Amino acid sequence: MATIAPSPAARTAPALTWDVADGIATVVLDLKAQPVNVISRAVKDEFIACFAALGDDPSVKAVAFFSGKTDTFIAGADIEEFVTLSSAAEAERLSADGQDMLDRVARFPKPVAVGIHGSCLGGGFEFALASHYRVATDHPKTQIGFAPARRRPCRARHDSRWEERARGQGIPSGDGG
Repeated sequence: MATIAPSPAARTAPALTWDVADGIATVVLDLKAQPVNVISRAVKDEFIACFAALGDDPSVKAVAFFSGKTDTFIAGADIEEFVTLSSAAEAERLSADGQDMLDRVARFPKPVAVGIHGSCLGGGFEFALASHYRVATDHPKTQIGFAPARRRPCRARHDSRWEERARGQGIPSGDGG
């Protein structure tokens, strides 16, 4: 998957660019100063503003969302922000804001499709799930799910599908899990 270059008339924000052609808004997330795309407070604000603008634009009939990175869709939350949290209430607010962003995507009145190439983990996985449609490449670097865990999580019953998800292997389509 190649990086999508916006047209000269494209609207640009620090992390998100988008352009509308033939009723399809092509949105690209690319944090230029970072090796991978992560979801930070600033990126969440851009997502919300972008989707609000696209929702209000009558020429937009659907949204196609891509990463500008060659090997990563979205790696997850910006964990550097976690170390700056000073209270449990602040952490709860950060989490609630992320869930609000995902809810807005899930409730978006126009179809949202994501094209996944590379790692799609944690919050990136949640964003993909909140979208209406998902298409992923079969490239070896494409991993969808949660980041590999070092410890086996506690659970009431053993389900090998959860271990596959925890290792970033995901569940083959049609498996029902």
